[in-house]
Parts: sequence; C-alpha cells; structure tokens
Amino acid sequence: MLRVRSPRPLLRALFAILCLQMVGGRPARAEVILVPDDYPTIQEAINEAAEEGDEIIVAPETYNEAIDFLGKAIWLHSADGPEVTIIDGTGLDTSVVSCVTGEGAETILEGFTITGGIGTLVEDNRYGGGMYNVDSSPTVSNCLFAANEVDPSAHWGYGGGMYNDSGDPTVTGCTFIANTAPTRGGGMHNRYSDATVTGCTFSANSTPGYGGGMSNSSADPTVTSCTFDGNTAAESGGAMDNCVSQPTLKNCTFIRNWAFDAGGIHNEALSDLTATNCTFTDNSAQRLGGGFLNYYSTPTVTDCTFEGNTAKRGGGMWIAYSGPHITGCSFIANSAEDYGGGMLNEFADLALLHSAFGAGFAEGGRLIQRQMINATVTNCTFEGNTGPYGGGMCNFMCFGDGPTVVNCLFKGNFGLGALCNYACFDVLPIINCTFTGNDAWGIANIDNSSPIVTNCILWGDAVGEILNDPGEPIVTYCDVQGGYEGQGNIDADPLFVDPDGGDYRLTSGSPCIDAGDSTALPPEVLTDLDGNPRFVDDPYTQDTGIGYPCVDMGAYEYQGPGCPADFDFDGDVDTADLLFLLGAWGTPDGDVDGDGNTDTADLLALLAAWGECP
Repeated sequence: MLRVRSPRPLLRALFAILCLQMVGGRPARAEVILVPDDYPTIQEAINEAAEEGDEIIVAPETYNEAIDFLGKAIWLHSADGPEVTIIDGTGLDTSVVSCVTGEGAETILEGFTITGGIGTLVEDNRYGGGMYNVDSSPTVSNCLFAANEVDPSAHWGYGGGMYNDSGDPTVTGCTFIANTAPTRGGGMHNRYSDATVTGCTFSANSTPGYGGGMSNSSADPTVTSCTFDGNTAAESGGAMDNCVSQPTLKNCTFIRNWAFDAGGIHNEALSDLTATNCTFTDNSAQRLGGGFLNYYSTPTVTDCTFEGNTAKRGGGMWIAYSGPHITGCSFIANSAEDYGGGMLNEFADLALLHSAFGAGFAEGGRLIQRQMINATVTNCTFEGNTGPYGGGMCNFMCFGDGPTVVNCLFKGNFGLGALCNYACFDVLPIINCTFTGNDAWGIANIDNSSPIVTNCILWGDAVGEILNDPGEPIVTYCDVQGGYEGQGNIDADPLFVDPDGGDYRLTSGSPCIDAGDSTALPPEVLTDLDGNPRFVDDPYTQDTGIGYPCVDMGAYEYQGPGCPADFDFDGDVDTADLLFLLGAWGTPDGDVDGDGNTDTADLLALLAAWGECP
C-alpha cells in the first residue's frame, strides 16, 4: 500500500529558511518609524533602523541631539518641514549630523533645520559645524543650516554649515545662513569632493579666512542655480574661494558679498573654474577683484554679467599670472579706486606661472600641471564702468603677451581711457572692438605701451580716441575720429544705426563695411558681438580692406542690405518703389548699389529684385 508523507516537515523547513531572512525578528522589508511616537530621539530611531530603505519620520519639535547615520541607507525626514523641525546640537561639542561610514546617495536627510553645531574634533582641528561628511556621499535636501559655528579655538576650522571630504554628496534646495568657520568655508567646505549643489542659498555666512559662502580645496563641485548673498571673508573669496579646484558653476547669482580680496569669487593655484550664465552684482573687495579674482588660474567665464562691483583695483575682475577665457560677458557700472573699473589684467605674462611653480603645483598630494595659454576676452561689453586708469579695462605691466581683446564694445566708461594699457611693452592685440560714448579716451597707452589695434572703431569719445603718453601703438584698418596714421585707417562717420539709443551696429553705406583686415582675426573667431557671422560681403559696398570677403570694422558685422530697393518698406519691390527711384534720379536718395548716386545700375538692380523681398 502506497504511503503519502505528511507535508509538514517540508513546510517547517521552508519556515526555517524564512526565519533566517529575518533580522532582529523583523521581516526584510522597509519599515516606517515615527519619532517621537516609536522612539523618543532621532538617534535611537537610527539605531533601530537596520534595514536599507527604512523611513524615519520626525514630528515637529526641537531635538537637542547629534546624530550619526551609521552607514545606513535610510530616509530620514521631517513631517512638516525645516521651519518647525529642528536638530539643535547646542552644548554637545560636535557636529550636528555625521556621515562617516561610507553612506551613499540612498542615505537621505530631508526637511530639517540644523543648528548649534561646533564641528567634529580631529586632533586639534574642527570640521563641519552643521554636517560632517567623510568618505560618504549622502543626499541632503530642503534643509536649513543656520548659526553653526566651528569652534574658533581649534587650530584650524573648516565648513561652518557643512564639511565634505573624499565623498560626493548631493545637496539640493538647502539654505546655509549665518554659519561660520575660522579657517575656510563659512557655509560649506569641500575637500577632494565633487559635490553636486543645486538650488541652494548661501547667505550671511562668514569666515576670518577664505570662502565666506563656500570654499573648495582640491575639489571639483558642480554648483547650479544657487544664490550667494551677503557672505563675507576677511581674507579672500567673500562668496567662494577655490584653491587647486575646478568647480563648474551654472546659472548662479553672486550679490552683496565682501572680502579683503575677491568679494565674489577667488580662484588661485590653478583653479580652472567654469562659470556659465552667472551674475555678479554689488560685490566688493577692499583691495583686489570686487566681483572675481584670478591668480595663477585659467577659468572659463561665459555669458556672465558683472554689474556694480567695486574694489581698489579691478572692480569687476582682477587677473594676474592667469589665462582666463572670457566670452559673451557684460561689465556694467563697476568701479575701482586705482586701475580697471571693469577689469584689470596685471602682470599678465603667463610664462611666469610655469617658472613660479616649476613642473606643476602640488597640494595635499594632488599634482596639477598645465600648459600656459594667453588670456582672451571675446564678445564682451564694458559699459558705464569707472576707474582712474582704465574705466572699462586696464592692462597693467603686461610683460610678454597681454590679453587678446576681440569683438568687444566699450561705451559710457569713465577714466583716463575706456581701455588703458599701462607699462605693457609687448604684444597686446585689440581687434574688431568699438569704442564710443566714453567719458575718456577710447584707448590710453601709458608708459611705453604699444598695443596692436586692428579693425576697430573709435568714435565719439569725449576726450579723444587714442592717447600715447608715451606709446607707439600699431593702428591699422580702423575708423578713428580725427584720423590716425596707419594702413587702411579712415576718419569718417561710421553711421551707427542709433547711437543715441545705444545701437552701434552699422547701417547701409557705412564706410566701415568691408573695410577691415580679415587676416587679423583669430581663426576661431567666426562671429561678431551679436553672434552673427563675420566675413559677410556687402555686394553694394566696394571692398577697401584685406581678404575676401573683407571683414567689417568694429564689434558688429553688417549682415547685408536685406531688400535695398524696397524704399517704402512694404515688404516687396513694386511700382511704388520704381517711381520713387525715378524721382530720385541723379541724387543719393534712390541709390541701391551703394555708389552714392541713383543711375541706370540702380534701375537694373531694382528690376532684378522685383517682387516679394526675401
């Protein structure tokens, strides 16, 4: 007789296997833990949250404790936001929050006010008043780091609000306000960290050292859509200080920050920062670089605005021993007591960088080596800046190649010169720039400065166009009011579209059209200040420059006549335009081909263009 075994032993075995998958008697699944309902303190809840993905929800209250995530991938968040949920480390002699056990992005801190921390003591130094992250990359969002103060009695102190070392935390939508650190990083300090900081505000943070808002040492953070407002540093970098670092900044605002040097951003020791679409407004420095300071660094600055910044030297920007690439930027109403209201380039011989650091520069084990390159200032506007020497820009003591300035507009600046060259003895190319409406000389060359000026328009400046005291610039293919000796130079009204309204583009018939030297432009420069193509031939203008097609003079390239035979501007060439031309016969009024007279050639051009305008 066939016997059927009971299934109970098999079920008991399966149940035993399931029991082995339990930890501490709990099933292996995410749980929700409530503070203070389940545990009276946040740290006790973390201690019990042993599983990845557990969620700890903290009720509104002030919790006087310091917490450590213990390497756990958990989501710790408030129930009702940072305004009513506070972790206060006052009296606890440490950082308020710590991640020091390899925490990753799944370790999440969200929705708290972090305050009262004095930093973690390591030997004689303190780090991270509000939060201390070492070898960890947690996610921090919607938190307020306020009034944390790294103990000033420490030998060194870093990161008043947050300290990140050898990890890449993600910090989103947070506010850092009124935090302090005695050495670097009132708001945040990053060391060997590629932190991602997005949508954050750094306000009223301070340090007696470097980087009131943020400091970076051998770190490459990405900072996007952040605001740095009213931060201060007694040394340098009111908003941000970078040393051997390559941060990337996008869509950030720097306003009302202050430091002894570099009210906005300080870049030193080969800090090749990249800044795109950022604004620097009303920042100030007691000495150098109100908005931005570069020292032995090669930052790339694109589509940024520097407005209302002040300093003793370099109101908008100060550059020394550096090769920054500055493109599409505006320098507006900046001021300096001495040199360079908008920008000061000082000691700009980049070969000195190699000689100063030898083969490279080392800091904390990181070796940096760079090939030196020259500074370029391209497609920038300098407007309404003020400085005794160089209202818009001053190039001071350029031993070797100075910066190359291309496609720039200098208007409404005040000082000795809109662009002043002081003791610049070697090559300093100024190409396709427009100087107009400045309460200064257009270009002032002092102490034997001899720039190479090509394809420029210097017209309508209050004092004059080119001052040499002494200097021997080479000026060619330029339109200089009052005239200037040199090949291809002219002295004729450039016929701006609307100079009173601030439009310095060229109108049809301008003597500056097709009158420049096309070989003078750097090969990579293919557009004008508007971003329109260079080298646009006007078929109705006789070429008087070099090359084909000939480039125009000035910062803007004339883009062609459009529909020159449409005299009544109704969008087509028709009988009304023909009658106008015939009525203007023998005068300049019906001139289509640009020869200054209305004749048979113009009649043929009109007939060829008959119909709707392109």
